Order: sequence, then C-alpha cells, then structure tokens
Amino acid sequence: MTFFSVIIPTSNRCHTLEQTIRSCMAQDDEHLRIVVSDNHSTDATRDVVEGLAKKDARILYQQPPHRMSLAAHWEYCLMNQSAGQYAMLLGSDDALLPGCMKRARAALHEHPGIEVLHSYPCPAYYYDDSQSPNAGKLFMVLRQGHEIRQSSDWLRQVAEARAEITQLPFPYQQSWVKTDVFQRIISRTGRLIHSPMPDLFLAVAVAAVTDSYLSVYPGFGLGGYSASSNGSATTQPRGDRKLEDQFYAENEITLHKKVNYSRSLPVLVGEVLLQARDKGLLPSDMTIAWEKFIARAWVECHSWDWSPEETAENAAALTRLAEAMDCVEVMQQSRTFRSISDWEASTEWLINWPHYPIDLALDVRPLQIRGVDEVAELVEDILQCAGPEGPIPAKAIARVIDQRFGRFSEAPDAGQNKLLHSVVIKNLELQLELQESANLITRLRAESARRAQERDKAKAKSREYREQIDRMRKEKVK
Repeated sequence: MTFFSVIIPTSNRCHTLEQTIRSCMAQDDEHLRIVVSDNHSTDATRDVVEGLAKKDARILYQQPPHRMSLAAHWEYCLMNQSAGQYAMLLGSDDALLPGCMKRARAALHEHPGIEVLHSYPCPAYYYDDSQSPNAGKLFMVLRQGHEIRQSSDWLRQVAEARAEITQLPFPYQQSWVKTDVFQRIISRTGRLIHSPMPDLFLAVAVAAVTDSYLSVYPGFGLGGYSASSNGSATTQPRGDRKLEDQFYAENEITLHKKVNYSRSLPVLVGEVLLQARDKGLLPSDMTIAWEKFIARAWVECHSWDWSPEETAENAAALTRLAEAMDCVEVMQQSRTFRSISDWEASTEWLINWPHYPIDLALDVRPLQIRGVDEVAELVEDILQCAGPEGPIPAKAIARVIDQRFGRFSEAPDAGQNKLLHSVVIKNLELQLELQESANLITRLRAESARRAQERDKAKAKSREYREQIDRMRKEKVK
C-alpha cells in the first residue's frame, strides 16, 4: 500500500494547530503519516502535538536543527520524505476534508501511474480573526468531476494570465505530489525552492517537471485564512505588518531583483514564473504577461481597502516594476478613464480575469463553529449532496447544517429554532442569487467589451477605406 504523508510546517500556532491535526486524525487510513514540523515555536506547540500523538500513532513530531525561513523549512520538510510516496503540505490553520484519503486512494487506483493528484478549487474558510471583509465566511464550489491536465498547457495559461496559479499542481492544501517529482526539481536546479513564496514556486516547478496531472473535485484540503496566515499578512489590506516584516527578514531567498517587493498576488505569480524561467524550469521563450499582471495589481492598489500609507507603498513598488518590465504605458492608460473601475470595466481581459469560482458563500458564525475541523466536516457533508448537475437547493444545504449542528435543534424555544432555519435558508438563497447576478453582470460586461472591440475594428476599417478612396481620387486627378 502506497504511503501518503501530510506535512504540517508550523510556528507558534498552537491555537489552530490542534484542530488541523484532528482533521488529519479523522482519516480512516493506516498508511497515512501526519508529520508536524515545529519551526522552534515558543508556545505550547510541542505539548499539543505530543498529547495528540498519544492517541494516534500516525502522528510524528519533528524539528529542524534551527529556526528557518518559511521556504527553507518547507524544503527541509519535503526533502526528509521517503522516495515513492505522496506528500502534501498543510498549513497549521488548514484542514483535510474527512473524505480526503478515500478520494485520493480511489483516484490513484483509477490512474495508477499518475504522479500528482490535484484538486481545484480548494474550499476556503476565513477565521473570525482574519481582519478580512470575509471574516467568518466559507466559500466553496458544488460540483463533481475529474480530468487529466497537460502541465505545459496550464503553465502557459498561467503565464499568459488566463488561469489562476492554483489551477497548477499546488502541493499546498490542494495536491498530493509523489516525492520523486521533488527530487527531479532538485536535480535540475540544485535546490527545491527558489523564491520566498514557496507555495507559488512549487506549483510552477511541479508542473514544469511533470507531463500531466489529475485534477479532481471534490478534493482533499480546506484552506484556512487566519490572522497569523503569512498570505494574509503579505498580500491583504489590514494584514499583520509585523508578521510581514518578520517573513521577509527571515528569508534567505529574496524576491527576484526585477520585482524587489510587492503585496500583489498577480505580481508574485509573475515573480515565481521569472525565477523558474531563470533556473531553466520553463522554456526561455515563454512569455510572462507582465503588462496584465501589473494592470491587475494596479486595479487592486486603487480599489481594495488599503490604508493611504499602504496605497502609496504599493503604487511606488508597482511603478518601479512597470519601469523594469517596460510596462509604464499600462498604468498611464488607466489615467485616460474617469476612474480605475471604468478602466477595469472596459478592458476585456480585466473583466475576464481568472478568479476563484464560487457556488456558495456561507457565513458560518451563527453556527458557533469551534474549529477548522468542524468547518471541514460541514464542507464534506455539503459536498456529498452535490452532483455533476451543479448547485444544490438552499433548503438541502440547510438540512445538512441542521444535521451537523444539532445543538441548535435543542433550543428551548422552538420558535427560535424555526427562525434560525429561516435565516439560514434566506441567506443561502440570497447568496446563490447574488452569485448568479454577478455571473450575469460579468457576461454582459464581456459582451459589451467584445462589441466595443468590433465597433472599433469597423471604424478602423472604414477609415482605411476612406483613406484608400482619397488616395485613388488624388492619383486620378494627377
């Protein structure tokens, strides 16, 4: 039986770590190893792990020889795995879905030669303390299916800004990757990770050294976004800037010299593509759509809820990057419109910017969720109701919630319970209607942009005909 290892690199997150480990312990699989790698935490991390290890022999506690940067710690974790098995990195505020291992085993049985089991999109849960407008909300897609993907095709789509980077075989939260793949990256480049953004870099690197991967949904992990998430600290408004400073100060790998610094995910995607190309993992002629990445970052800079100081910092960093990549005209073009939103709404590829699809956005705070493992259980129950035909009725989801959180059924006031059900159902119905309206608006904007392009082409053609007629007339007069 093939071994799978879920690896949880952690640092001072014992307040969320226990629930993450419990979601792994819930897997009914004797050949799963749960490796917790403690990057020299100063909290109760070791006590939490060792306490749970007494209940489950699959749990292994380890420490690197000294405190490491995020990228170096991930590299340490992955290089210590045995050859021939499958590994996944899981954040210590994330979770495995209860059906994770059954789906992974079934996929591997159906495709025994596959080196990567990938899942997109990964359900996302924002902790109450995340300092995000999405705090307390769960986002997920309600569908089923799988497909074999050609790695080179999807790499080009990402480089051309036609697909999210999480569409690639992301070893963090989303994909089981055979350890042999990591060794191939090392043999070609000298080390495993060449960017301070290890999750993004590994997604590109794994795709670069594999021919294909299997993408399945429902998948394996649940992404959790808490106040202590490095991603939230480095790419989001109101992020923990002390954590951001520590993240960059500890990294011995710097961002590419042409990028230098950015809080924009699209720019960081471009950065890892640039690093991978420089290391020979990508074809030297692969075009990276810097004008699109910078334009998208410019929109985020002026439309997201940044503080005035952060807006100024972000704009200065983007201006320097645009000059380095010879894309200054992109930002200049935005100034010809009344507002950034008008520019975005009139630019077809900005309208159709690849984004995480959402079938359900649910505020779970009324359910008094006790941990990310409970969120994972709720996600699994909802996914079991989904089928190839798409979204499930709001009332069916409400029934799942009632079954999972039965403590609400015990309310002494039956009217209160009835009211709760009513609120849950109305909330779900509204969310699904809003998403449907948002999709319609996106389609209408895209159609409007397409027609505008056709009108511009027709006008240009008309001008060309008129100029041609004028030339003919002048020649006739001569």
